[in-house]
Amino acid sequence: MARKPARLSLKKVKVGEVFAMPLPDGRYGACRVLQTRDDPPGVLVAASPWVGAALPDLAEPLLRTILNKTHHAWQGQPCADWVSEPVPVEFVRVGTLAPARKEAAPAAGSAGWESFSYQVHAQWRWDHDRDAVLAEDEAEHQQQQAAYESSRRAYRPLPAQTLDELRKRPFKGWESFVEPDELSASRRAVRKTIDALLALGPDAAAPLKMNLLHGLIEQFNEIDDGWICTIEREDICEVAYDIAELVGLEGYGEALTGRRDW
Repeated sequence: MARKPARLSLKKVKVGEVFAMPLPDGRYGACRVLQTRDDPPGVLVAASPWVGAALPDLAEPLLRTILNKTHHAWQGQPCADWVSEPVPVEFVRVGTLAPARKEAAPAAGSAGWESFSYQVHAQWRWDHDRDAVLAEDEAEHQQQQAAYESSRRAYRPLPAQTLDELRKRPFKGWESFVEPDELSASRRAVRKTIDALLALGPDAAAPLKMNLLHGLIEQFNEIDDGWICTIEREDICEVAYDIAELVGLEGYGEALTGRRDW
């Protein structure tokens, strides 16, 4: 039986070595070793913005350039990290570009070799095919939200049938452990929000309904002085989600409760 190719030990990796790495779309990206260290063992690797259909030529000037990440929420951070694992067998050693004296190693964290492939591909798509990336991100978000809603409904009963029923006795389970003043203030906040939603009517615009639910969360920000812990937090969020469902606001998830301070 043929032996599997071994991963390249970091002890055999030298400063300046360039590795071509396969990208998810079948092309290649590249990364380069800027520093090595013995304790703990590791190599500082920087990804290049170069992308190509074949292995790169060492004369390619982009191989000396460090990719700056601007895709999604990145703010231009250099794609450079310390790696402590052997080089993957899929990475092809292209040659060596010794660092120039003027090259300064960027501040770096730690990552695996595969992260450089991901970042190069993600950045290229962000720069050249952003509409498709955003559409895919939105589809993934919707799938995650649908899965969350499905699990939430499976975990607990559906909310009361009407806002009036939900208004009658919110947080019933708190009566044995939450202080009376805090429970009363919480119920007032919920009833005030429900009354405002009822006054708006079922045909009100979604942003108006969202403003009232955001106001509910902000009321709890004012009420809380440290007594809202895990159980209370989950219960308040569930009540907010229940109210949202009853007024036709489904699938908003964290957007409903993201303003909380508790």
